[in-house]
Amino acid sequence: MDNRANCVYVTLMGKLEIKFKDYILTSDDIRSKKLGVSLAYFLYNHKRMVTLKELENLLFEEDELINPMGAVKNLIYRLRRFLKEIWPEKSFLETKTDGYKWNGNLEIDMDIDKIDELIKGEDSCEDWR
Repeated sequence: MDNRANCVYVTLMGKLEIKFKDYILTSDDIRSKKLGVSLAYFLYNHKRMVTLKELENLLFEEDELINPMGAVKNLIYRLRRFLKEIWPEKSFLETKTDGYKWNGNLEIDMDIDKIDELIKGEDSCEDWR
């Protein structure tokens, strides 16, 4: 691991773990399942905008809500507030017209991305031996 100042180190395989600056956030620190799912989803999709409708389907598809978009916005507000309590100097999510996007100024070093790179770069299982 290098010491890039704006790099967020993420582990999604197994137990969720986010290391930024001098603090490590784990899934045990997140008391709400939907908060944890939304955070992991933003991290996994950090290279693109996530729409409100997509978040609604992901988080509230099973729930019969009168205002599902309001529930999504409330959850994102709670997620932002949760992250600000840990890292008050940074804003992790950007608001877009139809959704949200991970802050492009924060680089992500994530285990899933490394696995994807290995898969794309390997021709066969023989290369693993």
